[in-house]
Amino acid sequence: LLHSGVKSHISVNFVSLGYIDAILIGIFRHVAAATIYALAANLAPYLGRALRIARGVFHPSAAELHPREDFEGLKKILFMGSRFLLLVTVLSALVIGFWAEVFYRLWIGTDEIGEEGLQMVVLLLRVLLASIFFEFVSGTAGQILLGAGRVSSLAIIAAAQVIVNLVVTVALLPRLGLLGAAIGTVVAVFAARSIWTVILVSRQLSLRFSMFMRQVLVRPLIVGALFAASAHAIQQLGSAQTWTQLLTQGTLAGIVGLCIAAAIGIDAMERRTLVIKAREWLRRGS
Repeated sequence: LLHSGVKSHISVNFVSLGYIDAILIGIFRHVAAATIYALAANLAPYLGRALRIARGVFHPSAAELHPREDFEGLKKILFMGSRFLLLVTVLSALVIGFWAEVFYRLWIGTDEIGEEGLQMVVLLLRVLLASIFFEFVSGTAGQILLGAGRVSSLAIIAAAQVIVNLVVTVALLPRLGLLGAAIGTVVAVFAARSIWTVILVSRQLSLRFSMFMRQVLVRPLIVGALFAASAHAIQQLGSAQTWTQLLTQGTLAGIVGLCIAAAIGIDAMERRTLVIKAREWLRRGS
């Protein structure tokens, strides 16, 4: 049953992420529109894949703590792990969102899709990045549920995400075009995955939903607001016209973001832990 649940969970997510939007756009729009959408939809998941790999690191610890009923340890994984993941998500999504137009202009230009097409790709990417944010609002909650053997619950959540995505996209695509498909993805991730995963793990660990939100969301949102202002200021230094300028601005933004995250995104104990781990890593390297 566990094996079947895992297969179902993976299969449903694969169908949701890979085919639904493309099929519906093909039905309601045209091939050129599907190409525009793919330029955004194929880039946004790269961030999600990297973060999912990082999230998987927490699964062994969660699986080990569950049999011992170490709920305090699980709460620590939930709060600290989720906050770290969300910090990385917020900073990465903001960097991509702020410099998306420059990236696409340098990569594909406007010869094939025109200025209007380019602006649509940028808008779609920024909307789809919101789905990545909402996915990782739940942070390590899914890993804790998986460690508790709640695979069927996760599979149901994944199936619900597909259904919500389908219904919302069918409703919005004829009215809003490609933007409706992107909004359908965001709504599905938020309503079906984020909210219910957090609710289930809160019940599992006897937590108040509001406590999870306070522990996980507040610091990353403050970091995000400060970083957004910093990224805007960096862009005002001059518009990036070349790959070198884009890389320079992106690197500067990354350094600023890390500094803000280290100062505000984590507490004093977590900073000390990171410093100790960094020193250990440096000693092993030398």
